[in-house]
Amino acid sequence: MTRPFPYAPKVVIDYLKERVDPSWHVGTEVPANKPDRLVTVTTVPASGPDNMVLSVRRLIIHCWNSDELYCGRMAEAVRALLVGAPRSGAKWIRGVNVVGEPADFRDPDNLAMPRFQLTVDVLLRAHTDANPEALSVGS
Repeated sequence: MTRPFPYAPKVVIDYLKERVDPSWHVGTEVPANKPDRLVTVTTVPASGPDNMVLSVRRLIIHCWNSDELYCGRMAEAVRALLVGAPRSGAKWIRGVNVVGEPADFRDPDNLAMPRFQLTVDVLLRAHTDANPEALSVGS
């Protein structure tokens, strides 16, 4: 029987929120009033092995800050935390492969605001409960 997988952005957001500076806003969207320190996590299609227990999810992570140096440091910190996630007991994360290293990736509509991007493949473990209705978000 196949088991549902947790929502990858939520898994990574919860993991990062427990470990980054509380002044960082970590989420899936850019708020209307963009905070000074922002990390967004989105998912894009990726292929992985046909496996009922483990599945690959590709995530694009953006780090925003008005200071380019700090923004780059944010991206490198996020990278380091994610690479270490499987060994830190992170719930659901069994592996991380960085497929796009942190790089300056400015928004063409706002070149004055530094934004760094990295892309990771996260290997997730399926839920132990086969009924997705019984699962709370992020559990």
